[in-house]
Amino acid sequence: MKKAPDYKHQHKLFRKVTLSTLPDWLLIFRCFTPTLWIVVWSTVALVSLCYVLLSHLIAACWRTKRPGPAAGNREAEATSLGLAGQIVGALLSAPTSGINRTTTHQKLFIAFGLIWGLTMTGAFQGSLVEVYTTPTSMKNLDTLAELDASRLPIMVNAPALVVDVFGTERPGNTIGNLKQRLKLDEHPSKPTGYAVMAGLSAGLIRNQDFVRLSTKYLGEDGNARLHRLRECPRSYTLAYLYPRGSPLYPAANWYILHFLQHGLYAKWERDAKHVLDMNRAFKVRQAVTRQERHAVGGQPGQVQLRLDHLLVPFILLAGGLSLAGCVFACELLRLVGAQRNAKPTGKWVVTKSVSFHELM
Repeated sequence: MKKAPDYKHQHKLFRKVTLSTLPDWLLIFRCFTPTLWIVVWSTVALVSLCYVLLSHLIAACWRTKRPGPAAGNREAEATSLGLAGQIVGALLSAPTSGINRTTTHQKLFIAFGLIWGLTMTGAFQGSLVEVYTTPTSMKNLDTLAELDASRLPIMVNAPALVVDVFGTERPGNTIGNLKQRLKLDEHPSKPTGYAVMAGLSAGLIRNQDFVRLSTKYLGEDGNARLHRLRECPRSYTLAYLYPRGSPLYPAANWYILHFLQHGLYAKWERDAKHVLDMNRAFKVRQAVTRQERHAVGGQPGQVQLRLDHLLVPFILLAGGLSLAGCVFACELLRLVGAQRNAKPTGKWVVTKSVSFHELM
């Protein structure tokens, strides 16, 4: 053996997977997609613009045929604004009043608005049911930029990894920012994976670290709790284990040949094959168990829709009704007070009438 074999050295970052599914209080907001809002408000703006143009056109035709006073124009404008509000309310599936006082083209606009509002309501309800019945997982970190934006510290086992991976990078770029958050593991007896699983930091390992890569950390639901980033911070190759001309070459070659002749390499290969077979069998067993659970509990990928899933809409509805009740009570009290101030008292009328008879 002329020389020691080449030794490739590659590092990768891994971090804890975030919550497997989104919490219930966040699911309601997934229904309000940008596409839904754009369609709703674009339709409201377009229909309102068409109605205003048509109303002005008809009003101009009426002024040309029957010129009237300015008070009539103000009343027509107020009626036009009220009808425009009815159409916008119909687009939002709000109750409409006074539809019998509208003309044919106004009824047509309101009818189209009601149909569109009903369609959007059905689409929203369908998306709401889909969001709650389809489990959704949070997005994992796959790039170094995303890891930099998460502000997670990075745990390392050896100080040499800081120089080997991050070199002399300065803050300002992604690698430099990650270098500032490196922390040396103060408890080498405990694996770094435990700190990563706690969600407090990320970890740095070699891509050839077979033991750590083959170790699976599973949660209660059977899913992996650790996620490896797809982007590698640095990849490099060491051409030789020792400098050229080193006296350690004969000893290294002798040990390598000794391991090869006594079957140590073959044992390593058999152990690696055994671990891979066990992992494959475990995944197959896990898939079979998941299918059995789905067969007993229901269709895969769906959960039962319960009332507690709609807790946020009910809270919003109760808050809106409470606010509407307060506003109605304030308006009622204001109206009663105004009526009391405007109506004269009976004592003043009687006194004046008696005085008038005495004068007579």
